[in-house]
Amino acid sequence: MNFHWFDGRRITGDAIEEAVERCMDTVRGPDRVWNPYAEIMLKAEFKNYLRRAARGTLRPISQVATVGHDPEIPMFEIRWQNVNVTERDPESGELTYSKALVRMYHTEPLVEPDFFIGHHVHEKIILEDPKEISRLQTKEISKAKKIYRDGVNVRWGL
Repeated sequence: MNFHWFDGRRITGDAIEEAVERCMDTVRGPDRVWNPYAEIMLKAEFKNYLRRAARGTLRPISQVATVGHDPEIPMFEIRWQNVNVTERDPESGELTYSKALVRMYHTEPLVEPDFFIGHHVHEKIILEDPKEISRLQTKEISKAKKIYRDGVNVRWGL
């Protein structure tokens, strides 16, 4: 299966490279600190997952799962668990280390059986209230579904 990226913006290069940059944009934040080695390793991990997804070798549930349960939109979620991030407290300058959860929504349109198409990436936020987690996740899935629908008439730029 081939990977393609479509989020409504113009793609200027390789689809996997575009998706990796969207993943990196998701985990970069104003208070996050990256050293070149950590960034290179994380980009390699993002690429590895996308290549494994193309081969169909990601583990169900822990690495890839269906989402949205909409029969008209065959949407899936690639899950990067435990992405190492370093954050600097803006007031004290103290560094803390934590794990981020990165999610990429993609579709496998029946009209394009040789492709899976990435649409949207976000960082899953874990809060104490499970309903709020679900609400935030549903909002991100809705964004991905809208991008999918926006791409139907242009065949997602293929």
